Amino acid sequence: MKRRKMITLVLALVLMAANILPAAVPAGAAQTSVMTLETYAKSKSKSISKKKAKKTAINNAKKNYNIDKSTIRDMEIEKDKYKGKKVWEVNFEAKTGDGKGYYDFEYEIARGSGKILHREKERD
Repeated sequence: MKRRKMITLVLALVLMAANILPAAVPAGAAQTSVMTLETYAKSKSKSISKKKAKKTAINNAKKNYNIDKSTIRDMEIEKDKYKGKKVWEVNFEAKTGDGKGYYDFEYEIARGSGKILHREKERD
């Protein structure tokens, strides 16, 4: 926490020196402005990784369809849009516990939140 306050203070001083943040602003207001910039920077970087999307899809398929992770094949993950939202589209084939062979799985996972927006399972 001390490090965060130090970074906030340094950032406020830099912004004041560059005349971006007026020096006459009360200390609390300056800190609020800097925290707003920090929050903005964090919000811009919030996006789940390709690896996290893969893990989310596999864990969901294992939980809901009892897939055997060792049978996963033809894994494809790409950026896409689903109903206007940025998503990771995750596609793969795997065997389930029903013994009926391979199934195709498709997941649409929100890149910002990691929430599963859509999933499909059909016979290969």
